[in-house]
Amino acid sequence: MLLMARPIRYPRVVEILRSLFELTPTITEIGESEKISKLALVSNTTVAEPANTTSGSIAYGIIPLYLLDMHPIPAPPNENRIMNATLYRLPFELRDMIWTFCLDSEWTGQMPALVKALRCDKNLHAECMRAWYKEKHTYVLHSENNWSFLDMPEKVISTITKVKIIIDEHIALHPLLRWSDMEVLRERFPMSCHDLSLTAALAPSVTSVTLDCRPTSTNLYFWFPQKFTQYLSGFSSLTHVAVTCPIKPSAKASEGGIDEEGMVDSEWQESTMSRCVETANEALGVLAKLGAVYADGKYWYGRRVPRKFVNREVWIWVAEEGRTLNKQILPPGLAMERDKK
Repeated sequence: MLLMARPIRYPRVVEILRSLFELTPTITEIGESEKISKLALVSNTTVAEPANTTSGSIAYGIIPLYLLDMHPIPAPPNENRIMNATLYRLPFELRDMIWTFCLDSEWTGQMPALVKALRCDKNLHAECMRAWYKEKHTYVLHSENNWSFLDMPEKVISTITKVKIIIDEHIALHPLLRWSDMEVLRERFPMSCHDLSLTAALAPSVTSVTLDCRPTSTNLYFWFPQKFTQYLSGFSSLTHVAVTCPIKPSAKASEGGIDEEGMVDSEWQESTMSRCVETANEALGVLAKLGAVYADGKYWYGRRVPRKFVNREVWIWVAEEGRTLNKQILPPGLAMERDKK
């Protein structure tokens, strides 16, 4: 049986096509060429007769050529059209604010999508590049870049001053120890605390580190608050360290997890980190502070109202002016050199 194309209402289709084509200048309108391209769509179904304006329907997926004759294909962008873009009507200062607002403060080693999108306009591209380079971006070490600086030359690495480390079970405590069940393996993990410290040593310019632990096992969840300073080993010039309490896997918000609405229990997190913060104070040589103070509401029975995940507690350690935080050294038992090939 031959399946016919599903009919849809013709006047509405023509109306949509006309509005789309009328919004974009054509080649002849901007004086590029008198020639207009025509587009023919191929369908596996039997081609219907060209619909007329009185029949009231058109075959789905097939546009008659005479409609395309009436509405030429829009022209590609050229210098005249670019210079008439809305962005050029704004003062430079406003454009600079737009670039700064749109560019993410975190960086993974790849050129931002906005910078790539503006390559067709050399002026706006240059403005966006200047806005990008003048900011002190936070370089993110995570699984997608294998917790490394990729193939960056030493000169580029030396410009990085802020780093954020996303910590999960793929960073082994010991190269032969698995987080999920603490089993000893025969083959080493690709990444470990020792390997991370070697990466950190490549960037002596880094002065600020943020640790964001995202465990999927309870082993890492319970271990991280007590020993998180080990993830700072290898950095030699730290003046600022920030850390958040990890979220307990598969747990309710009242027990250290996160609920369906993205809320966490700040009281639980504060209790979890209290003793660990004291240990970190001694290790880093300064007292911790809270990154922000929130006025939490309370239930009638005295318990704090849950807080949004993005507003969870952040503990920070800041060195005195002109000094650095104590350098952290990884315990020798966690080190394991790679085999030389």
